[in-house]
Amino acid sequence: MTFNAKQQRAIKRWISRAVPIKGLFFRSVEYRYMDPLDVLSGAGARAYGGRFAPVGTRAVYLSATDAGASKEVTARKSRLGGVGQISVEKYPRVVYAVAVDLKKSLNLSTLGSSHVAEAIRAACLDKDDLTTSMALARELISAGIQGLVFPSTVGGDDNLVVYRVNCGRKTLCLQNEREVIDQVRRIAGRHESPMPVIVKQLVGIIGRKLTAYAGGVRDVHAVDRWMKGGELSGDAEQRLRFAFQLVRMLAERENPAVIQSWLTGLNPELGDRVPLRLVRENDLETVAPEIMGAARAFLAGG
Repeated sequence: MTFNAKQQRAIKRWISRAVPIKGLFFRSVEYRYMDPLDVLSGAGARAYGGRFAPVGTRAVYLSATDAGASKEVTARKSRLGGVGQISVEKYPRVVYAVAVDLKKSLNLSTLGSSHVAEAIRAACLDKDDLTTSMALARELISAGIQGLVFPSTVGGDDNLVVYRVNCGRKTLCLQNEREVIDQVRRIAGRHESPMPVIVKQLVGIIGRKLTAYAGGVRDVHAVDRWMKGGELSGDAEQRLRFAFQLVRMLAERENPAVIQSWLTGLNPELGDRVPLRLVRENDLETVAPEIMGAARAFLAGG
């Protein structure tokens, strides 16, 4: 949709009154997306869009309270997939505290009290139609606005949507990242699969040759030794465990042939680099988040 001349003038006046915002907000994420490197990426909004975020926009949704964050998630799932998807028990979640420091933000409540402003605001908060809010977001993003505070449409606290395209790296910062990571490590340590099991499952999906490649060897017979409990050299175990994590995620949606093609093909999300070559040859701490992000983008777009 497009705004008429009166609406455009009201929006421009509002944008000219942008102010800084600084404080603590909260973000609720599903456990499968709880990696701190992904929490603030905006990949979900880019894939599916949302209120005040057109599809293709890297946006992060935050709430003023942790309870509000969970309530908003329930409402979003109901809109996207129906009542059957909204059980909190069915979707274990992690709530992150996020420090926000924006230089140029707006609050929907300050749009104005004229009939024109009220009409825009009411349309943006329509529970079932996101069209006007997405159109307004395009105006804000093009004007360099970093974030917008808007009231919950489900009776919760205020929300904040942050547009990553207009933000630097320090505008958002996770406050309880270390606590979450430590807890996950304690849990994972009690349930970590033995390497022979991981190698066998990798072979079942990507084959012996690609498994050997991921482990940094040329001899596929080494894979047979690994499946029998043979010792791995260097950092092969770390690379194989990451490859297994990656492949297992892809296998939730794709068949082995597609997964093998994705692993060995040039990937535009990775600057036309090959995912499996990155796993084999690069520092995992650096490339693992990029590879997982590319995989999620592939699944979202597939």
